[in-house]
Amino acid sequence: MEELREEFPFPVTGFDTGNGSEFINHDVADWLQKEDIAFTRS
Repeated sequence: MEELREEFPFPVTGFDTGNGSEFINHDVADWLQKEDIAFTRS
C-alpha cells in the first residue's frame, strides 16, 4: 500500500470500496486507520 500511495501525485485522504465481504481486508483497514486515511464502503 505504501508503494502505491507514493505513486499518486496528491495526498491520499480517503479509500472507498464496495460493500461485499470480498472488499473488506482487515490488514488494509488497519493500515488505513494507522495512516489516518478515511475508509468508507458504498
